[in-house]
Amino acid sequence: MDVVFEAGSRFAVPAQTTYVKADPGLDVERVDAAEALVQEWRDRGELYLPQFPPAIVESLCGTLSYPLEGSARTGDCDEDRPNKK
Repeated sequence: MDVVFEAGSRFAVPAQTTYVKADPGLDVERVDAAEALVQEWRDRGELYLPQFPPAIVESLCGTLSYPLEGSARTGDCDEDRPNKK
């Protein structure tokens, strides 16, 4: 070991850091409501992730200010959909 230290190096020592955050955690009622809503979508065959039907995409087009003005990608909805004819 002296040779390593004399050469100006050191041995690595395994270490682990645990960060603890004291927050209230998840709201159980909100979690249950969200899970129930997703289950309803599944039951109705409306859980479209990851691919939404074109009619749903079209109905949502322009309903949000996204991407924000000044972002690299801005423009109307048709520009962001390469398969749009």
